[in-house]
Amino acid sequence: MKQVDPDVVKSVARVFHVLELFETKRVALNATAIGKLLGYPASSTIGLLKSMVKLGYLSFDCVDFTYLPTMRLPLVGNWVAEMHVANDMTDIMKRVHAASGESVAVCVENDGQMQVLALSPSDDLPTFSKVNAIGDCTPLFGSVVGLTALSRRPDKQVLEVATNLLRRPRYIRPDIDIPRALTQIHRFRHSGFGVGYGVSHPNVGALAWAITGPKAKKPLVLGVWGPADRIRARESLVIAEVNAALHAR
Repeated sequence: MKQVDPDVVKSVARVFHVLELFETKRVALNATAIGKLLGYPASSTIGLLKSMVKLGYLSFDCVDFTYLPTMRLPLVGNWVAEMHVANDMTDIMKRVHAASGESVAVCVENDGQMQVLALSPSDDLPTFSKVNAIGDCTPLFGSVVGLTALSRRPDKQVLEVATNLLRRPRYIRPDIDIPRALTQIHRFRHSGFGVGYGVSHPNVGALAWAITGPKAKKPLVLGVWGPADRIRARESLVIAEVNAALHAR
């Protein structure tokens, strides 16, 4: 069964797990297949699917008893893609992954962390990185993707973000070295992209680009990471590939 974070309401998580399953499979599925693939009990699976049909997010075929997402989902969310240029970013993500073989993700700042929204993983990603699945998070002030996102903010806002995070209870308070972070942010802001080695994890190298849609409040960040020696060797290739992809947008 797909694991659910204890802070997430189980029924809400299951709705999105169903939608993510369809995004992965991209075919009509019956209730038995959905329950089996997600590890959900048959009774709760049927109830969940019927509710999603009633709300208009799934359609049910009375001939073969299968389900498919409806156009209600993209219609509800198409304005988000317009804000975040998400389609462009995922295309670039796949292009860079194909050229480099490294892990490439689209991330966004979320509650003081950087969260993975889309991912093209390298074959060995779980062996060197704790961030290896959609939904995983990495520190905002302790990662190349996070510092790259912050480089799109003026220093005053960066300090406000850091101050607010440091006011949190000790058990969720991040470790932030503000002078060091500002030095890296200034460098990333000047170069137009981020690059670092051993920032979030020892022996891991990463590069990142922040791209903002015309109506977006926060940028989407394209991150590329892998073992430090491998990223160093492919750094020029990755930079050239991302720059070419961004120029072609």
